[in-house]
Amino acid sequence: MKAELSRVAWKRVDEARAELAGLLGTLGADGPVTLTSPVVARRAFALAKAVGLAPQLLSEPGRRRYTVTLSRYPLHHPTGREPRALVRGAVLARGYVAAPGRPYHLEVVAPSAEWASVLQAAMAQLGISAPVATRRQRPVVYVKDHDQVAAVLAHLGAHRAQLRLEAEFVVRSMKGEVNRRVNGEASNLRRAVETGVAQEHALLALGGQGGWDAWPEAFRRLAQLRLDHPDWTLEQLGRAMMPPLSKPSVAYRLRRMLTGVPPQKRPPAGVRGRQSRR
Repeated sequence: MKAELSRVAWKRVDEARAELAGLLGTLGADGPVTLTSPVVARRAFALAKAVGLAPQLLSEPGRRRYTVTLSRYPLHHPTGREPRALVRGAVLARGYVAAPGRPYHLEVVAPSAEWASVLQAAMAQLGISAPVATRRQRPVVYVKDHDQVAAVLAHLGAHRAQLRLEAEFVVRSMKGEVNRRVNGEASNLRRAVETGVAQEHALLALGGQGGWDAWPEAFRRLAQLRLDHPDWTLEQLGRAMMPPLSKPSVAYRLRRMLTGVPPQKRPPAGVRGRQSRR
């Protein structure tokens, strides 16, 4: 990410000055700047040269140490101007983004509470909510939400890092959705099997007592289907009936059989009418 940010071109000198201010301010520099990243050291040198600070870049052979010396210090940060460049310099100096696959997190370690407020205000200008926490007695400006981290990378010009973050988000979302569906299907299947086995035992007990004879033929056929297929769902049982039954109808008939009380046979319509008149 920092290598990508170090290649972002500035359009005006003010933008280069703001980025250098963010870089030096986050490092708390008031003298020669010693860096361990060659890309950040080259970026600091190029920025200082663009704003006319006559920089010098020294590297120590065999050690990852690069020292940038400027003609004057300090470089005041531009208040309310070029927030993207200011934050880009801060991220180059002491920024961190969690690797793909880990919880979404971007942070910048600030040298003081005052500078943390400057970075927080610059983030707010970009529409980013960045709280400030304290870690090892140092203020840390951080962003945790996926959308917010992606927005920061887009504002700073780290588009490849943003695309990688988005790709990881899509893969993670798809995995989560697949896991939720698989777990839901497994849970539904487990409940269906447990219910079917319980109904099978109850129907066997009812049949063993000779209690099936009092039930209508449709109820007996449904009971036999349940005994033959204890792992079937109510929907599968209903489709196997002739004529087919809806899921609520199957559930009602099975509940009725499990009570052990068969439905009363209705008399013909004419008989019902005569009984009511009497």
